[in-house]
Parts: sequence; structure tokens; C-alpha cells
Amino acid sequence: EIGECVVKLPSIEEQTKIANFLSAIDDKIGLVVKQIEGVERFKKGLLGEMFV
Repeated sequence: EIGECVVKLPSIEEQTKIANFLSAIDDKIGLVVKQIEGVERFKKGLLGEMFV
């Protein structure tokens, strides 16, 4: 029964557009993660100064 299932795939051009879009989103996520890590280090430093 699965052999009878037809799956339509987007054209190569559309697949490339989708891949590029997802790659750009992945890059932005990476940048935001780095920003969050920087803010967490900053916060940790400030808290360390407050209690010294």
C-alpha cells in the first residue's frame, strides 16, 4: 500500500530556495545564541561584583 503512495517534491530550484532560507535562519539562531551567551556572562560578572 505504501508503494502506491505518490509524493510530489518541489523543483530543484524551489528546494535550493528552501535550503537557503533555512540556512539563513540557522545563521541568525547562531548569532542570537552568541548574544545570549554574552549577556549571561555580563550578568554573571555584574552579580559577582555585587556580592564581592
